[in-house]
Amino acid sequence: MNRRTVRALAALNVALLAALAVAGWTSPRASAQANFNQPQYLMLAGQSPGSTSSTLYIIDTNRNAMMSVRLEPRTKGRRELVPTGVRDVTGDFDVITAMRRAAEQK
Repeated sequence: MNRRTVRALAALNVALLAALAVAGWTSPRASAQANFNQPQYLMLAGQSPGSTSSTLYIIDTNRNAMMSVRLEPRTKGRRELVPTGVRDVTGDFDVITAMRRAAEQK
């Protein structure tokens, strides 16, 4: 490589490093606070009681609602997602909170 190419590559590296530094200093900081205007979902995989099919549990933490879908085998080797139910989990969270408070008081 000739000197001109080396200088051009060095200048390009300096420019890219400067752009990376500026982007790092000006990007917004991460926030540990949830944005409650947007849906927040938690998904868990498992099995339903009494079933051998895989089940996906989807919890909307803003509305405290849980939906479950089961992956059922179909003909020709294909599988199908079958909704199995929706549940309001607000009462469940209240029970867990009460149990934790009772355990802390002991």
